[in-house]
Formats: sequence, C-alpha cells, structure tokens
Amino acid sequence: MASKVIQIISVKIDSKTVTDLAHLSRLSFNEEQSEVMCTELNKILDFVEVLSELNTDNVEPLIFLNNQHQNLREDLVIINATQKDILSNAPLHNDSFFKLPKFVGE
Repeated sequence: MASKVIQIISVKIDSKTVTDLAHLSRLSFNEEQSEVMCTELNKILDFVEVLSELNTDNVEPLIFLNNQHQNLREDLVIINATQKDILSNAPLHNDSFFKLPKFVGE
C-alpha cells in the first residue's frame, strides 16, 4: 500500500473567526467567553495537527469503534393517542387538521 502524504495547513482561530462562527451558529458570546472559545478551539486544532503526524500506513479504516454487535429492536408501530387527543393540544384546529397562521408572502 502506498503511503499517503497529507499536508496539514496550520490554522489559528482568532477573535474574528469566533465571532463569525458564533453568528453562523446563532450563538452569542461576551468578550471573555469569546477569548475562552478562541483558546479552546486552538487547542482542538493543535491536537488535530499532532494526530496528523502519526504514521497510519498499515492502519485499516474503522467502521465501528468496537467489535460488538448492536442488538436492534424490531420497529413496531404503536398508536397511543387518537387524532382527537392530539388535536386537543393544538391552539388552532378543525375536526381533522392543525390550523396555522398564514406566514408565506408576508
């Protein structure tokens, strides 16, 4: 098996990156939390960089982390509630359906 050469580009997270990630994730950090997040994310990237230095030439890819077989239960459809019970919890409904306020085109 030919050895694979993987080049890792060293990336460092700065406060602007944390701010951008927070915006995309719909999170809000104050200045102190942003600095902590920046430090923690850089620690993760440093660890990934260390892992990339390992020789994995003779290591087969894992599908599962262990060799145990997962016992799955059979899927069974069980109806515990009636349509009337479910609709009774809705703020707006008619005899058969949920009613929703119009929101398209507003």
